[in-house]
Amino acid sequence: MNLFVLLAAAAVGAAPVDPDPAWRCTAQHYGAFVSPSGTAAKWPVLKALPGHLRNKRSMLLNTSGAYAGGKSHVMYVDTKAGKAYVEQSAGTPDSIVIFGPLAKVACADPAATDILDLAHFFMDTYADDVAAGDRKALANRYSRRGTIFIGGEWKEELTFDKLSSEYAKSWKPPATFRWQGLAYEKLGDQSVMVTGGVARSDQAGAETTSHSYAVLLVKEDGELRIRMESGAPPARPQLSRR
Repeated sequence: MNLFVLLAAAAVGAAPVDPDPAWRCTAQHYGAFVSPSGTAAKWPVLKALPGHLRNKRSMLLNTSGAYAGGKSHVMYVDTKAGKAYVEQSAGTPDSIVIFGPLAKVACADPAATDILDLAHFFMDTYADDVAAGDRKALANRYSRRGTIFIGGEWKEELTFDKLSSEYAKSWKPPATFRWQGLAYEKLGDQSVMVTGGVARSDQAGAETTSHSYAVLLVKEDGELRIRMESGAPPARPQLSRR
């Protein structure tokens, strides 16, 4: 069974994923420019929020306050594009104003975002890339140093180029997927071990099966990437027979 198959489409009806915690410094920056009275910042205005962000959770910048007509502001994050959008509202559909796109603002202290928060976001959005069929995004989640795969009685290490090629040529998402009881262990400021399981099925209507799962996430160039991934029973037998 292919390890890539373990990374199945997100379960139907799952709650939207929280915004990337790495954007908290950006929210703090733009939050300083808004209040219940509005904003004096000269931000570009859009007719509407980009469609692909509508079902995403937002980051609260401020509430409307205690008086009538007060404005609240939330920030939406387009992680892949590296842009933010601020929505201003006084509580009615015709009061909504969308500002953006706005640039991401780096944290003055790179350690300000805890690695465990980043790991939770990484695992939550892993299935999002599978559901979207984004092979390039999935491949980019892996270490540029190569990735160690472990399953049953075999172990292999693939280069980033080889793994990217496999995703581009042979990866197919399963029909259903959900994480089971993931636990996070911080191994330092640069790595996190995640253990638990996955429940998945290969075809629509097929019985769901469960497998153990473990992944080692390491920081490379400021981003978390997969250095080791394990699933049982053996997840990539087509490689173990080579």
